[in-house]
Amino acid sequence: NNNNNNNNNNTQSDKTLQEFLLHTLLEGTVQQEVVGTKRHQRRIRSKPPRPMPFPYPLRSSDSLLQSLRCALSCQTVQGYDWEDTSGYQQIDLEHDSGFTDWTTTRQTRIVSLPRHLILHLQRFKYARGELNIMHPRMDIPMLLTPEAFGLQNSDTVHELTGAILHVSDSSRVVERDDAAHYVVLVRCDDFLKQSNARWFLIDDDRVQNVNHDTDQIRNFLTGHHSAFCPDCEGSSFCPTLLVYSAPNNGDAGNDDDN
Repeated sequence: NNNNNNNNNNTQSDKTLQEFLLHTLLEGTVQQEVVGTKRHQRRIRSKPPRPMPFPYPLRSSDSLLQSLRCALSCQTVQGYDWEDTSGYQQIDLEHDSGFTDWTTTRQTRIVSLPRHLILHLQRFKYARGELNIMHPRMDIPMLLTPEAFGLQNSDTVHELTGAILHVSDSSRVVERDDAAHYVVLVRCDDFLKQSNARWFLIDDDRVQNVNHDTDQIRNFLTGHHSAFCPDCEGSSFCPTLLVYSAPNNGDAGNDDDN
């Protein structure tokens, strides 16, 4: 009977953990808007908000903020069918836009962010049969403000709390079964208490406590590795997955009384 009770408790705990993860990771929403302009007309189609992709994909660039701006910017759409009169809002323009054909743009807007935001960086591309790292040095901020996502009615700041990094001996990845190796950099501390921040570098069964300040952590993620840890010399560490977390509503006001 005790074994049955323990199994039931474990099952319930697993279910509770799954529900928590689904809620905190998938609660973000995005909305796509398509705008067409032709002479005196503007037509807008807005799709209903949908769950934010998990993880959220971003193309590689010189900085994470630039990648976010590109992902959320207007993109030109070719061959969009505006003759279908369903599902759009018609706006009459005061001035002639000058376009004789429809000019269409598509933009994805972030409506709300999850507490734990996971960003997938597309850092590699194939060229001439080889896999190469794009932008080996990419600026990774420690904080992401609402403005980075185009949010005006939010004051929640997301802090970097973890990263998965690809490791190689150079900027070129040789195509072998054992060529891909990944390590984890994770922060263990209370939110909003940077003085207590503890960073750990996890490589399989090896766990290193890397108590460095924020600037050193950022330099490591950006591509400056030699001064970070003894084993980093001669290796290339390329972040491919970033985790940014926001505090619970009650975290900001909680003080450690112990």
